[in-house]
Amino acid sequence: MTLKKLYLELTNKCNLNCSICYRRSWNEEPTDMSLELFNKIKKEIGGINSLKSIVLGGIGEPTCAPLIYEAIGALGHYHLTLTTNAMDMNDELLDLIVRRVNLVMVSIDGLHENFSKIRTANLDAVIENMNRINRLKENAAKSSPFVGIQFVLSRDNADDISRMIDLAADVKAHLLVLSNLLPQTKENAEKILYTRYENRHGKLLFDKALKYSFKKGIKLVLPNFELKTERPLSMHGARWSPVTGSHIHIRNMYLTGRKPLLRIPSAACTKITS
Repeated sequence: MTLKKLYLELTNKCNLNCSICYRRSWNEEPTDMSLELFNKIKKEIGGINSLKSIVLGGIGEPTCAPLIYEAIGALGHYHLTLTTNAMDMNDELLDLIVRRVNLVMVSIDGLHENFSKIRTANLDAVIENMNRINRLKENAAKSSPFVGIQFVLSRDNADDISRMIDLAADVKAHLLVLSNLLPQTKENAEKILYTRYENRHGKLLFDKALKYSFKKGIKLVLPNFELKTERPLSMHGARWSPVTGSHIHIRNMYLTGRKPLLRIPSAACTKITS
């Protein structure tokens, strides 16, 4: 088995409380990955020559983690992706990101009104931090880190897609990734846009978005808009591994003791095997 990509969750804490977040469906205690566990992971992956890419992210906000500086500094020789809400970034962290990270994926779930409604936060602060990354890149004559935007699509924010493409162009984003809302409450279940069968509305929406993104020079990544046949998640043979902080071991994956979602949240690790 070959391990090529590792997902590392440094914390399950977050500085926001978004209305559509998974965190609203569980009551796990806030947890940070320990330095001991991080050093153990770092040592073990050092011997895996096939590992090329590491993603710092998860349900938690990685910039809230005490180990964020340690992790970016120690793992920057991999293709390093940081997924973040980009709300709180000081000069020291931004400088480190520009020096060591390859891709910064920023979560923005709507323009100002919808962003404020979903995230109860100020979008202007996020935009400014993305612009600061671009200015630091230019000053350092660097092409990376590339900046991308992640957009969780629902009935609440579908009308923002075109303006989100405009924003992506304004902040010189490398790509815009649209994903489906995975509802954690009955209220949010009414807001999904995907359907079980043919979805003509979704196709029209995406066709329009694709044409506009092409015009603006933005790479657009789209989700499925029709439910497909259910398939079990295969643990063996997986080419990716989430890592966080507890003690349940599955071949080539790190899982936590948390009850099952289609992601692996914070606190799990013993040993990577091949």
